[in-house]
Amino acid sequence: MSITITQKPWEWEYSTPFSQIFNGEVHSSEQISQLDHFVYAAKFQPTFPIFMVLSSIYLIILIGYHFFRYRPKKFAYYLSLWGVIFLILSVFN
Repeated sequence: MSITITQKPWEWEYSTPFSQIFNGEVHSSEQISQLDHFVYAAKFQPTFPIFMVLSSIYLIILIGYHFFRYRPKKFAYYLSLWGVIFLILSVFN
């Protein structure tokens, strides 16, 4: 059995950024958002979140390939757009 963020109140200050944005300071486990559970899992048990992110990126590429299969130039633009989006997201991390 793994310990979740709801069982560690001393971690709420450091591992609940989304709940703090939406609710202010977190005082109870009911105020913790699902995104914060994902952040906590990525910090301390990263296997599942890594697979989830990689699968999502693969699906994004596969969907683009499906729509732009016969238009390679547009597919290149599509991939470039996602590359820029991921680059911008990496700056905020």
